[in-house]
Amino acid sequence: MTQSDDWPSTAFPMPSFVFRLQWEDAELCFAQMSGLDIGDASEVASEFRMSCKTDQMSLVTLNLGTFISELLFEQWCSQCQTSPFSAGSAIVSLVDDEGQSTFAWKLLNPSLQKIAFSQNASGNELSIEELVIGHQGIELIA
Repeated sequence: MTQSDDWPSTAFPMPSFVFRLQWEDAELCFAQMSGLDIGDASEVASEFRMSCKTDQMSLVTLNLGTFISELLFEQWCSQCQTSPFSAGSAIVSLVDDEGQSTFAWKLLNPSLQKIAFSQNASGNELSIEELVIGHQGIELIA
């Protein structure tokens, strides 16, 4: 098999990405996300700065995630239950395999809507199958 001219010139393996959620004191990583759009990368890089606020609840879904410490998770869930709408914000970042954020979204007035666990956790990790966050607006911050 020969390499054609249109074949990518980058070395393999290709970089991998994860979605990092920072909310309150918690930091979680997920393999998949839906409900947010990065749009055209060239638009984003040059002038795209989106801010969308609404009175209606919109949803972001994160799938296949981990939470490292069970104790920290319990504290985080307690915080989410005592204040269903956080006064602050949650930040979802698209992070490359070197730990650098490529895009980041701020979720305004986030609230925990649903959490489903997986049985595939190892060690002291909690494996999260699905996490759904309601929000009242987003801002693209990076």
